Amino acid sequence: MRTDRWKPLYSQYLRLRNAVRLLPFRIFGSAERFARGYAGRFVVHRYQVTYPHLPPAWDGVTITHLSDLHLGPCFRPELHLPPVLEACERLNSDIIAITGDFVDFDTTWLAAALPALRTMRAPLGVFGCLGNHDAYEEIRTVRAGLRSWLGPRLLVNSGMVLRRDGQALGIVGEAMGTVRSHEAHFRAMRRRWPSDCLFIIGLAHNPSAFPWMQQNDVALTLAGHTHGGQVSLTRAPEPVIGWASFKFRFSRGWYTRGDSRMYVSCGIGQSVPIRINCPPEIAHIRLLRGPAAGPPGAGDEPCGNGVC
Repeated sequence: MRTDRWKPLYSQYLRLRNAVRLLPFRIFGSAERFARGYAGRFVVHRYQVTYPHLPPAWDGVTITHLSDLHLGPCFRPELHLPPVLEACERLNSDIIAITGDFVDFDTTWLAAALPALRTMRAPLGVFGCLGNHDAYEEIRTVRAGLRSWLGPRLLVNSGMVLRRDGQALGIVGEAMGTVRSHEAHFRAMRRRWPSDCLFIIGLAHNPSAFPWMQQNDVALTLAGHTHGGQVSLTRAPEPVIGWASFKFRFSRGWYTRGDSRMYVSCGIGQSVPIRINCPPEIAHIRLLRGPAAGPPGAGDEPCGNGVC
């Protein structure tokens, strides 16, 4: 485990690694110029998912799922964020869930984006969890900024209970975890677990949390982190054929374990301004009470300049 003593050195290493990754783009032009091409260019995936144990009062509840904004040079608050906010407003979901990596590296980008982010609203609230990039520079600064916006709905090994007609829906969120740390995180989370919920939604940046979510009776897990592979020879819903297929057990789309399901987002931003067969996305998920079916039904909706 990294200690505070090594954190500055580790941050310098990460900055150097990111500079090397962006070097080809700087040779042929700025990374920002390449990233401009993604402004307003994302896909809205619409899904309906049925669960026999969804409380009747929550039948039809909708969730807008965002992940991996990576606020920074390749996802600029003034350029890339407004079309996303407009799309979220048009979707008008009951809940908005953001599964981590709000910033890329430099935490000052979050401060610049917060006025716009605070305009993002949902009737039942905007919820979020932290990602690995949120901890690269100064996690206390990122957490304080997000708390000023989300309040207790920033879920860090914690949960909240929503009630409708006396029936409870739980939402839990994991602090950014790795395969080695999930168990410890879930031990901490269980101490603040929603106690009377028949249906729980889990937010996790790293999709490797899915087995732990399933073991703890989380019905729907939302995750990101992988960017859908970012570069793949195949498009969703086909499995990723690329570097991510070797690195990640869960790369993109839907996964099922027992009665539990997980959706892995391709993300809306990027650290490196190139995507092949993995377009930026927003997922709109409607939960229905009914017999468990096969893979969730989907309708894809390309968005241009935020119109969707």
